[in-house]
Amino acid sequence: MKVFLIAMFSYMSSCEAQINFCYYPDYASNVVPPSQIKSEYCSHIGYSFFEVGSDGTCYLLNPGWESGIINELVASKSPNTKVCPVIGGNGRSWTFSAVASNPAARSQLVQTCSALMNQYGFDNCFNVDWEFPDTSDRDAFVSLLQDIKNGIAGVELFVAVSAGIWQSDISYNIPAISSVCDYINLMTYDYHGSWESVTGMNAPLTGPPGDQLNIVATVNYYLSKGAPANKLVVGIPFYGRTFFLITSNTNVGAPSSGGDTLEYSNFCIDPSWVVTRDNTYQVPYAVKGNTWLSFDDAISIATKTQYVNQNGLAGTLIWSLQQDDTTGACGGGEWPLLTAVYNGLH
Repeated sequence: MKVFLIAMFSYMSSCEAQINFCYYPDYASNVVPPSQIKSEYCSHIGYSFFEVGSDGTCYLLNPGWESGIINELVASKSPNTKVCPVIGGNGRSWTFSAVASNPAARSQLVQTCSALMNQYGFDNCFNVDWEFPDTSDRDAFVSLLQDIKNGIAGVELFVAVSAGIWQSDISYNIPAISSVCDYINLMTYDYHGSWESVTGMNAPLTGPPGDQLNIVATVNYYLSKGAPANKLVVGIPFYGRTFFLITSNTNVGAPSSGGDTLEYSNFCIDPSWVVTRDNTYQVPYAVKGNTWLSFDDAISIATKTQYVNQNGLAGTLIWSLQQDDTTGACGGGEWPLLTAVYNGLH
């Protein structure tokens, strides 16, 4: 019996993901203060973002305001949750090519980011989110990651990467990144959006035969390039993408023109949406008037976390915390999406 119990416990542990990396951008404090985050449901909270100057200097864009946010975040988080700084992001990575290609600038980044981490009491974890390296940046990107790993003793290093296979082919030396980094955060969302002329799923788990714009295809691509399964972190968006329909067709692939993003908290409050669950993509969509919305809910999140556990992946990431129904206004309790992620992983 003792041998059986040990074997069963080992099996269960290997199937349980360990990471739930919850991104918390500075502006999220306008929606939910750090002290109100259900931080015990996050293994890590990624404070987004530290800025990086063209000489590699790491700094806060609005230190007077951000200092209070960071201090509250660090002071109020669960004892088992780590708070990590994030550098880069959409529209905030423009200096990275120059910094990564310059050894002196890389050294400056390591020294000044480390100093900020110590000043504000961050845990010893760090996330690089360069959106996105060009082909000519591939080697320099690895050098940047290596310098951070070597320069901040014992740091747990996360790297956020594109889910798009075409972009990943351009940007990454995946075997080298996998060797340097502890975890690879796959930004498995924004597969489709208003830049297209037909409706499509924001973050589908699966797709029709041959489709490469889904989570399973992205994970399989990274595995095929040498990334270990236990380093891959699957992204779950707490926002959806809208499309404006231009015909009476309301299916996936219906003609559309334009659109936007919509936070889950602003969607779930409105009962007039007509929701359809799609078995091909394993995520729902909703229609209201001429607006078509692809989104995730507790049911699709449960399916995704089951996939993570069954395939021995590291866990999940969330973009981003404040987009959840943090107050329970929609009737499903507080933090329904974050709760679904946590319960699904564990």
